Amino acid sequence: MYGVPTATAGGRDAGADRPLPTFAARRRLAAAALVAALAFAIAAPAPASPALAPATAPASGSSAAPQGFGKRLLADLLALVTKPAHMDARDWTNLGLGTLAVVGTATLDPRVRTWAQDHRSTSSDDLATSIRPLGQWGAFAILGATWLSGKAWSKPSLTSTAEDGLEAAILAAGVVTPVLKEVVGRQRPSYGAGHATFKPFAGGASFPSGDVTLAFSVASVFAAHASSLWVKGSAWGLAGLVGWERIHLDRHWASDVVAGALIGSAVGDWVVHRHEPGGTTSAWAVVPSIGPGEVGMTVARSW
Repeated sequence: MYGVPTATAGGRDAGADRPLPTFAARRRLAAAALVAALAFAIAAPAPASPALAPATAPASGSSAAPQGFGKRLLADLLALVTKPAHMDARDWTNLGLGTLAVVGTATLDPRVRTWAQDHRSTSSDDLATSIRPLGQWGAFAILGATWLSGKAWSKPSLTSTAEDGLEAAILAAGVVTPVLKEVVGRQRPSYGAGHATFKPFAGGASFPSGDVTLAFSVASVFAAHASSLWVKGSAWGLAGLVGWERIHLDRHWASDVVAGALIGSAVGDWVVHRHEPGGTTSAWAVVPSIGPGEVGMTVARSW
């Protein structure tokens, strides 16, 4: 009813004459070129700044030993889970503005969907399909290439970028988004139930978009670490394409995409700033306490 190209058992009728292996090969080549280009661009020498310091380096003057990725991830996961109990005025303001943006977009969901589906074609579907890996395995491929480049070229800024990006992806797309999907229970637009259909804890997986959350969490980390405007623009632009792809293929409402973008960006920025020298960290410490006539242990927590 939206003018969407139909499919048959033998494939899309409008694209049946396309040589599929050749197109798939082009997609793989484009993905490989993208990964290589981003890794090379980020590796370009940049002026040293505190924001580009290795994520595992302790703050200047601190005697704390560098944390491994696993310990840092667990500490940050704990801080993220308990974050609502420690939100300040700025946090609440940002949450309120983000909520208004999502609610405002939700009022346009039916119109955006109708427009997007009325403008679909075989070529646009192929483009959207080729973009989708950037919200899935492609994001991790870019992170992996960046980390390997950092190790190969002895550039701690690259390895810290990749590690921050991986952590942000795990926290945003692996923790926050799945929980919200389950609690909200919104139905996907392709199910035909309407944009206001919510069935909490009933399997709805539309709100927010997991692919968009992943793409924007990684993009925000790259943008925060990079000094090159080209890298910053490319990171945000590619993440934006993932959002377009989700709407174009009728897998998400526009408000699902906005919510995923806000969550991914917020978590990515939060992770980067926590790992800066002097940044806020959350960790538990158990210290032996020995004194005259007493032996015990002191449990301390830093925020």
